[in-house]
Amino acid sequence: MEAKENITGIILVLSCQKHVNTRLKMFKLKQNNYENWKVIYVLGDLFLDTEYKLDNNILIVKTEDSYIHLFKKLVLSIKILHQLYNIEQGILRCGDDLIFNEINLVRFLNIKNKPDYLGTSPSGKSLLLPNLDELKVVRNDQFMVNYYASHPDDFSNPQHNLEGVDIRKYANRPAISIGAWGALFYISNYSCKVLVNK
Repeated sequence: MEAKENITGIILVLSCQKHVNTRLKMFKLKQNNYENWKVIYVLGDLFLDTEYKLDNNILIVKTEDSYIHLFKKLVLSIKILHQLYNIEQGILRCGDDLIFNEINLVRFLNIKNKPDYLGTSPSGKSLLLPNLDELKVVRNDQFMVNYYASHPDDFSNPQHNLEGVDIRKYANRPAISIGAWGALFYISNYSCKVLVNK
């Protein structure tokens, strides 16, 4: 077995096959490595004949390539990346529709004692002192329903595995107002381990 490469962290860019020739080409960071943080672009392929395929800095994970399965693709890629690399700090999770200020990116990567979980909270509440009672309250969130209403072709894409799925069932979710969300957030190795184990 080949020895695992030691790296400080991963800049993980989640994308999908339908954006390979658009967003992914436009997004590309100028480098494949910043301060020993390896840049990895992640796609899903439900019909891949292995668990994953790594080609240079593109990781293809055997999973659905749909928006509604994005979290599954994230967690599977985290699991695989920890199998492939000795990661010292953690993973900076990014969407494929960002334009980076690379000076600020390098500044962030050089911070030594990052928290376990860092991102934007829609409420402005502390990410370190969550109110777990919020998990008991259910809220109706139409974001995913509206997304698929404007992307009906996704239902017929076999990579998305959405045939017969009623997206309206995904509108109810915990009303938690804290947490890293959006196109960019950081999770430490500890947080990665929690995600993969759960």
